[in-house]
Amino acid sequence: MTVRTLQIGFVGAGYIADWHARALRTLPGLNLLAVCDRDAARARQLASRFAVDSTYTDLASMLAGQRLDAIHVLLPPDQHFAAAMESLEAGAHVLLEKPMCLLEEECSVLVQQARRKTCALGVSHNFLHYPIYRRFKEDVAAGRLGRLDHVTIAWNKELLQLRGRPFGSWMLQGSGNIILESGVHSVAHLVDLVGIPDSIEARADAPIELPNGVRFFRRWFVRAIKDAVCVELRFGFGPGFAEHVIQARGSAGTATVDFENDVYTVRRHRRFEPDFDRYERLVDEGRNVIRQARRNLARYGLSKFHLSDRGNAFAHSISGSLADFYSRVPSKGEDSFQGNFGRTVVGTCNAICAAAGVEVSARKQSSAESRRRPAVAPAALVLGGTGFIGRSLVQQLLGEGETVRLLVRDVSKVPLAIREAGVDIVSGDHRNAADLDRALEGVRFVYHLARANARTWSEFQQLDIEATRNVAEACLRARVEMLYYTSSIDCYYSGGRTVIDESTPIDPHIHRRNLYAQAKAASEQILLQMHRGQGLPVVIFRPGIVIGRGASPFHWGTAFWAWDSICRLWGEGRHPLPIVLVGDVSRALAGARKVPGLAGESFNLVGDPCLSAREYLEQLQKALRTEFDIRPTPAWKLFSFDLFKWLVKFLARHPERRLPSYRDWKTRSFESTYDSSKAKKVLGWQPTSDRATIIRVGIVDAAEEWYP
Repeated sequence: MTVRTLQIGFVGAGYIADWHARALRTLPGLNLLAVCDRDAARARQLASRFAVDSTYTDLASMLAGQRLDAIHVLLPPDQHFAAAMESLEAGAHVLLEKPMCLLEEECSVLVQQARRKTCALGVSHNFLHYPIYRRFKEDVAAGRLGRLDHVTIAWNKELLQLRGRPFGSWMLQGSGNIILESGVHSVAHLVDLVGIPDSIEARADAPIELPNGVRFFRRWFVRAIKDAVCVELRFGFGPGFAEHVIQARGSAGTATVDFENDVYTVRRHRRFEPDFDRYERLVDEGRNVIRQARRNLARYGLSKFHLSDRGNAFAHSISGSLADFYSRVPSKGEDSFQGNFGRTVVGTCNAICAAAGVEVSARKQSSAESRRRPAVAPAALVLGGTGFIGRSLVQQLLGEGETVRLLVRDVSKVPLAIREAGVDIVSGDHRNAADLDRALEGVRFVYHLARANARTWSEFQQLDIEATRNVAEACLRARVEMLYYTSSIDCYYSGGRTVIDESTPIDPHIHRRNLYAQAKAASEQILLQMHRGQGLPVVIFRPGIVIGRGASPFHWGTAFWAWDSICRLWGEGRHPLPIVLVGDVSRALAGARKVPGLAGESFNLVGDPCLSAREYLEQLQKALRTEFDIRPTPAWKLFSFDLFKWLVKFLARHPERRLPSYRDWKTRSFESTYDSSKAKKVLGWQPTSDRATIIRVGIVDAAEEWYP
């Protein structure tokens, strides 16, 4: 008997959707038929990567346009309930990403709706499906650890969203949201191991105030009791060495589930006297860890050649979660285990927040709430105004008495200080012509600082190069006085000991450089062609290595960062770096609008040379009170390693393989000297030249903000 292939639809095309799509490929009888996301470009990107023909921007249209058996709800948690209800009403099975919903009551409604519609309802708690966790559960069930007495679950992993900015994601919209977003993994383990706790004590500390006005707690301590078992949860979301482990103590042994390293260890007594027992246990444990480490490395290598689907434990856990759900689909609404389990996890998460005196916020800033119209039409439109340089530029323009408008896809990502400063905030996408035309009404100047989150050349073409063309065409239609485009010095070749100024041509071999540099060069070419052919009033700025508060002090222009404490210098690291403070860049950008006759000009924005890479890292170590492992690395070594990776990708037919370039590695050494005298002369620009000030503002202040 032939089993019919189930047709799947995704609502949400973000980070986790990529993992779900990969997992579906490993499971028989399942086909991803359609993708839905309100960001049409993002939906198309995901669909293109996984050969999906149909994309939609709203769930109702997808449900009406396709015969779908199941929907994966891969949206932010505050949108789970509505999307799941709509999908169940349409008769589709529903698999939700964790958490199931925000409230236990919402979960109960979904369980009832699934039973009424005879649909399967599941929640993807993928960490329950890690192979090492399954082994641990088997040992507990078999009594190999004896009676459990104490379990510690530690999730100490830096929350990168605290660094990345802006702070518009749902997990940062309320003080307790992080427990439902990230803490839910550990809570799922708690419930899976002991059930609903009899009592919960919780404390949240290490608070910081986010720019969106939310008080975020970077450390949480939870103590839950169930019968005779004590379970302690520890969460740490600040910077530090990553740790995600479960440690269990029983009457007959202990066990450690190390998710970060994909290693499982058990300690039980042997048949020897204490001293020999200890020796035998340690030797056996060491051999076991080495054996698992070799196994993991072998699986990783085999997976690169498509000889194994077990190369990534996280990917395997997603596949396991999906397989578990679809194994229950034939039962339809009769088996509500996953729904009931998800409901219990949500209830426990909320109980933890209540015990800590911290609220979960289901509310997200809306467009209407965020828009505070200025008294006069804004003179300047800033694209990319929520980014590092963009935020500084907006503050600079406001400080000079200018009226400002932002065009943003998600208004909740706009920092509170900017929202409260009278900035006109327009919801839209600069890749959409209609949104741009609306945002350009009454505007005199446009600052284009937006950059794409792209990986492939096709994505750079669509999201960066063509988006820039779209902005330029809109500026021509609106007859703006000037478009200021922020490019990068990465367009130049700086691997030789020469002086680079605005007369220096763009790298003549730009096609052998990284995709970001190629995209910036291509965008510049389009803008200058439109200036010469259509009279586009445009000025191009090429900032250097921009440093300061609001960005990572671990700038890749200074070194190749493997980890926050381990880096390779681009060469010897003795040449002065083309460093510039973010405040100096924003002053140049803002000041340009006061200087007439700049159309068609370009300006390099680099401060006076004062710090080499070695000196920069020396000052950063002092600021962080951390010793770095710093290794000078010649370009040929970096190129050789890159060439090896390319060879592996080529043999494995990796879709994103790209022949590496020695020229690209060499240019990162910044052996050339940058000359910004044109900007100083024409714009009257005076970048900070005092070495002590650059160290204090660009390194120390940035480091203190990064590690508050």
